[in-house]
Amino acid sequence: MLLRILLRLGEVQVEFIGRFQELFNSKSMRVDVESETSLLSLLKKLGEKAGFDVVSHFIGSKGELMEEYSLIILNGKAVNLGKLSEYVVKPGDKVVLSPSVAGGG
Repeated sequence: MLLRILLRLGEVQVEFIGRFQELFNSKSMRVDVESETSLLSLLKKLGEKAGFDVVSHFIGSKGELMEEYSLIILNGKAVNLGKLSEYVVKPGDKVVLSPSVAGGG
């Protein structure tokens, strides 16, 4: 049974860009997860470790999406911030938290 529990645990690599490096005082962090968890749960876990509300950087207090300010990339693809609870994160995945990048006109 212990072996089964150990096999279900693994790490997700989380990288921080821009202001997220400053907030976390780090360029990256490894987070232990069970076999699968939602991206929203991962953000909450990051917040517990860091001591601040990480989710609020992506979803505002009134439920508004913070797409103009923040971006999440999961395994190389941008995430729809309105569906954080629907994305599944597994051991071995890579998550990047970044400020949004605005293009020129």
